[in-house]
Amino acid sequence: MKEKLKLTPIMEDYLKNIYYEIEEKGKCSIVELSKRMNIKPSSVSEMIDRLVQRSLVRHEKYADIELTELGRKVALEVIRHHRLIELYLLKSLGYDYEKLHQEAENLEHHISKELADAIYEFLGKPRFDPHGHPIPDDKGRLPQRECLLLSEIKEDEEFVILEIPDSNFQLTKFLHDINIIPQKTGKVVEKSEIAGYVKLLIENNEVILGVDVSKLIKVRKL
Repeated sequence: MKEKLKLTPIMEDYLKNIYYEIEEKGKCSIVELSKRMNIKPSSVSEMIDRLVQRSLVRHEKYADIELTELGRKVALEVIRHHRLIELYLLKSLGYDYEKLHQEAENLEHHISKELADAIYEFLGKPRFDPHGHPIPDDKGRLPQRECLLLSEIKEDEEFVILEIPDSNFQLTKFLHDINIIPQKTGKVVEKSEIAGYVKLLIENNEVILGVDVSKLIKVRKL
C-alpha cells in the first residue's frame, strides 16, 4: 500500500509515531508529537498539513491529530515491517538484541510488502517481535492478549514478562542485561511507591527497578 502512495520515509515515520502516541496516551497533539519525534512544533504542523492533504490524517487548528483509516493502514504496515525485521535479524542473523530497534528503524521504509510477507512465512507467522510487541498481519490486524503493567503486580506475586520498551536504546540494553526480556518469569519481592523502587526476583537473580520503569513493562500474572 505505502509503495503506491509514494510516501517519503519521514511521512511514514510521522504516521507511525502518531499511531504510537494515540495507542499509548489515547490522543496525539502537535506538541506531544514534536516531543516524541524531537522536531520543532512548527515543522510538525507543516508536515501534518501535508498529510491532511493526502487524506492520511485529520486535524483542525488547536485540536488533536487523528489518523484516517488509510493513515492507520499505512502506519500498521510500517510497524509490521519494523517488527518482522527485528525478529528476522535476531532469529536468522543472531543480531545484537539491543541494536535490533535501530536497524529496523533504518530498514522498515525500504522493504516491499512481498518481502515482508516472505519473512513472515519464513519465520512461521510470528505474532510478537523480540521485545514482545504484537506484529500486525497483512490485513493490519493485531494479536490480542490480556496483560498488566509490572507496576500493578503486588508483593509476592509471580509474573511472566510479555513486553518491554524498545525505543530507548540505553533502557532496552539495561533491561536485557538484567534478563528482563519477554518470556522470562519473575516475582515481586518488595516495592515502595514512596521510595520509588521495585525489587524483583528474575529467575533466581535479584534486580531493582525504578517505579517509572516498571510502568513501561507489560506482564501476565502467574
